[in-house]
Amino acid sequence: MQAGLHFLLNIKSTLSYKEIEQKAHDNSIELYTLRRFMVEEPANSSIKTLIIGFAKIELEDIEPAILKLKEIIYN
Repeated sequence: MQAGLHFLLNIKSTLSYKEIEQKAHDNSIELYTLRRFMVEEPANSSIKTLIIGFAKIELEDIEPAILKLKEIIYN
């Protein structure tokens, strides 16, 4: 993970952390979740925490990336 500014984003989703990470990867979005810091993923939790970083992204690319992430998680 490259150093820079990051924030945590809690979302409601029926997808697992692994599914969210895979969908992001399939759409060329580099995304980390709290799963990488867990021993095991909590069962049946609809709240997922994403680690959003913007060290390697241009300002004009942030909004389209967030909209794409929203699309792949909720559609």
